[in-house]
Amino acid sequence: GAFAITAHPSPRRIEAQQGPIGLGWDAAGVVEAVGPDVRGLQPGQRVMALSAGVDKPLGALAELLVVPSDAVVALPAAVSTMDAATLPLNVLTAMQALDLLGDPVGGRLLVTGAAGAVGGFALPLARQCGWDVVGLARITDEGFVTETGAELATGMDGLRVDAVLDAAGLDERALDAVADGGRYVGVFPPTVPVPRRGITT
Repeated sequence: GAFAITAHPSPRRIEAQQGPIGLGWDAAGVVEAVGPDVRGLQPGQRVMALSAGVDKPLGALAELLVVPSDAVVALPAAVSTMDAATLPLNVLTAMQALDLLGDPVGGRLLVTGAAGAVGGFALPLARQCGWDVVGLARITDEGFVTETGAELATGMDGLRVDAVLDAAGLDERALDAVADGGRYVGVFPPTVPVPRRGITT
C-alpha cells in the first residue's frame, strides 16, 4: 500500500460515523506524500504504521492510507513489508503487557496463546526482559515456542508461575496458575479477572 503522511499528532475522531468504516489497523508500504510539517519521512521511503480505531473513513486495508506522522516508523532493509504488516498492533500489545507486568526479578512467566499473534511476539520479548518463559500452546507449535527459548506447556494442570501474560483470554483459568502475590495482565480489557490471593491484575 501507499501512505500519505500528515503531521497532526493523532487521527481526528469522527463524531458519528457516516458511510463505510475504515477497516484494518496494521499497515506497511511506501510513502507517497508527506504533509508540509512532517520531518524524518519522505516519499519513496518504506514504512510501517498503526491506523488505530474504526472511526475513520479509511483503514489499513485501503489502497492509500493517510496517517499521522507519529504513527509511522521507517522499515529496516531486512524487514519485508509483508512481515512488517504483522508488527505494529501485535508487538505494541506484547510490549505494553510486559511493561504492565513490571520487573521480572527472576520470575517465571506464563504466556497463553503463545503461538498466536500477540503471544508469539511476547515470548522472545519476555525472554529479553529477563523472564523465565513458559508458552501455553498446542503440541504442534512446540518448535515455534521452544525456538524462542521458552518452555512449552500444553495444559495448565500443576503449572505454577509468578505472572501471566494472558494473550488467549483464559481469564480466571490463567489466574489459577499464578502464585500468591503474583501478577496477571490480559489483552482483553473487559475480561480482566477480579484479583485474589494478593495477585495484581
